[in-house]
Amino acid sequence: MEMATGFTSLVLEMFKKCAGRSGCEVCREHMEEDCLFFPEMYRLHDLSQETGTPLADMDLASLVDLCTLCGLCPCQDIRMLVLKAKAAWAEENLPPLSTRLLSDARQAGRWGTAFSTVLNPLNRLKPVTTMVKKTLDIHPERSLPAFPEESFFVWAKKRD
Repeated sequence: MEMATGFTSLVLEMFKKCAGRSGCEVCREHMEEDCLFFPEMYRLHDLSQETGTPLADMDLASLVDLCTLCGLCPCQDIRMLVLKAKAAWAEENLPPLSTRLLSDARQAGRWGTAFSTVLNPLNRLKPVTTMVKKTLDIHPERSLPAFPEESFFVWAKKRD
């Protein structure tokens, strides 16, 4: 049997092991008070069986998000599947590198200030700015920022 790798197939494998026809269902009552994951998994499984409709990926993502990997579940396989499903979800839904870099202005400013003596002269070179803009998906007509040589707090302290 081939091991599931995609997010949805990993979660469906959990359903099969726990709540499917051959599932053990040990955690249906056993984990009712101690765990948020199993009651929700059984609720979603029962709902899917009653309606005959497949579960939406967002429902599956919410389910996997409920697991804190506390280690209380008796089945080692399920813990591993949850961990793999969390990793698969992150990999499949991770924003592109350009978005991650540009969305964290504070971190970009820190790095830019730390390396301003190198970055500012490079940002004045047309081939470098063209490459950076293409790599980070920045519009060609936008200008790249010049980074200060010192942080705001260092600058403010000097003014005292």
